[in-house]
Amino acid sequence: MAYVSAEDAMKARKVDLISYLEAKGETFKKEGNYYRHTEHDSLIIKGNQYAWNSRGEKGYGAISFAMMYYDMTFPQAVMDIQKGDYKEFDRSKAEEERKKEQQPFSYPKHLEVPKQTEIKQYLIDERKIDPRLVNWLIKKDLIAQDKKNNVVFKWREEGGKGQVIGMNRQGTVKMENKRGSFKQIVPNYEKINAGFTVDVGKPDKIYFYEDPIDMLSHWS
Repeated sequence: MAYVSAEDAMKARKVDLISYLEAKGETFKKEGNYYRHTEHDSLIIKGNQYAWNSRGEKGYGAISFAMMYYDMTFPQAVMDIQKGDYKEFDRSKAEEERKKEQQPFSYPKHLEVPKQTEIKQYLIDERKIDPRLVNWLIKKDLIAQDKKNNVVFKWREEGGKGQVIGMNRQGTVKMENKRGSFKQIVPNYEKINAGFTVDVGKPDKIYFYEDPIDMLSHWS
């Protein structure tokens, strides 16, 4: 069995997570103070913390992430991190960002528009979501159309019945000279493991999905 010293483990714990993952070929899109994995939409990194919402996984640092994502043992993770020359995570910068984020999330209601033509066309015609489901979500104020014709998926507490604490925005047209359509996650910074949630009746099962579209496709 491989052995690593306490000193080596401590050094590995201090490594900047994004620096380590990008060196291993992982790609992310920066959204505010978060990084979202380009392949797994629900995998988010903030500072040195990570949360993979669809898998119910969360933790801190490169060692923990390597054990979770790459299925490494603790010694294997430490030794893998030691192979590279990664920068150390800047705790002081992270603390400054945390202080800026003390303001509670405020949903930008003013960006909504009363019509739903574009989002209905996108969800029903392009993504083949059941029209009854789309209309039900609109009626329950769980989705909306914004001024840029994006679908806004509202993160409501209490299984979709409480206040809005974050949102996903999904573009309805492909971006020019870029792969795919616009996507954005705007979470409540204090609730990194939150997301678009809907309860139907009295649930006895919980399902996790990469993003809201996947959930609606399965639901349909």
